Amino acid sequence: MSWLALTLAAAALAAAARVSHRYLLVEAADPTAYAIAYQLAAAAFIAPVAVADLRDYLPRPEHLPYYLAMLASIGCWMAFNWCSFHADRHAEVSMTSVLARTRAVWSVLVGAVLFGESILLLRVIGACLIVVGAALLVRPTAIRANRGVALALAAALVASLAHASDSFAAREVPAGILTASGFLGGGLLLSLTARSSVARVRKLLRTRARYGVLSALLASWSYWFLVQALAVGEVGQVVPIYQGNLVLVVLAGVLLLRERTDLTRKLLAAGAALAGAVLVSAAS
Repeated sequence: MSWLALTLAAAALAAAARVSHRYLLVEAADPTAYAIAYQLAAAAFIAPVAVADLRDYLPRPEHLPYYLAMLASIGCWMAFNWCSFHADRHAEVSMTSVLARTRAVWSVLVGAVLFGESILLLRVIGACLIVVGAALLVRPTAIRANRGVALALAAALVASLAHASDSFAAREVPAGILTASGFLGGGLLLSLTARSSVARVRKLLRTRARYGVLSALLASWSYWFLVQALAVGEVGQVVPIYQGNLVLVVLAGVLLLRERTDLTRKLLAAGAALAGAVLVSAAS
């Protein structure tokens, strides 16, 4: 499959997973407990692919930099999931998802600095449109007034670093291994740093297992497709298109979750962010 097909598959699955996350979290599920359970379940779903990859993969000492990048990715995704799920707990998914799209801007910059990717005029214009889309939803005092907004912006920055780590590690580490280790490592690290949530994880599994399983299944395969895309495409090329699933998330939030507040602003923001993603991808 081409990098574009892989990216589109990852984007569609990620949109469905994001809406499922919000549905669970708006029902008062504990965000930290959910992040732990979700990551461990996703690791279990992708484990068969990782085992198959391990059969054909021979670790080498000269691959140490790629293994370090994989560890950096685990830490970044753990931080991202914590920030993202807490953001969804405190703010509507149709708002946090627009703010999350600023990772396309950071990814273009990170790709240029770390991998020497070109910063073309269309990419710059597209990145500015994505920022405009985010700005449409953020009033001057929004970051102080709404914790979810600040967490969503933090998640976007951390995610761009995770994408860069994934892109580098995927040059030598198979996608199944990288995906499974990302979810497993992130879940274990978060469980060690949030021991008070262990009992809540058990409660979550008893009361929200069905939807939690669906979220983990969608997200695990979305991440696998994304890693595959990053292995063959540029960070500044793949991530903006991946972020183009914003319209799907906003529409699902409005139609399925009935998030109707500031509807016009949300739709304008979604349109601006999508236009920006298209321009960035057209410059590739």
